[in-house]
Amino acid sequence: MTSYKVEVDLHLHTAHSDGTLTPEELITFCKEKDLKIVSVTDHDITSGLLEAEEISSKMGIELIPGIELGATWESSEIHILGYYIDQNDSHFQKVLRDFREDRIFRGQAMVTKLQEMGLDISFERVQKIAGEGAVGRPHIARALKELGYVKTPKEAFDRFIGDRSQG
Repeated sequence: MTSYKVEVDLHLHTAHSDGTLTPEELITFCKEKDLKIVSVTDHDITSGLLEAEEISSKMGIELIPGIELGATWESSEIHILGYYIDQNDSHFQKVLRDFREDRIFRGQAMVTKLQEMGLDISFERVQKIAGEGAVGRPHIARALKELGYVKTPKEAFDRFIGDRSQG
């Protein structure tokens, strides 16, 4: 059987989205794993791309600028990856702002539902965890973990905020 060494990862997230590493930390990690071509595909935001491009260039890694957009199809949430995006296109940035505003609305609705279930969680805490990034369920999961409602983010998804959870 032939084995292949993976040198490409086209679906990476930074702390600007729902990842945990800064762009520099992520690209450094990719270098340590001997990746040659990567794409940063943060959810609805391109703010980490410039730093990722600068670092990847210095480290000899080809960076494909990307994005991940959420959509609904037949009542199911789907994720669409885009590559070689023009992060400087003003119309594209306006569309991304609209997507992020929708994420805030959805995040607030999730937090409200959790509060109605008796959990003492605030949307302000979730926003603080998200920082400058796009608010998402992983940030709510981290807040639930910090507050002691769950032991792991996975448990938060399973019990409260996942597609098949009670929340």
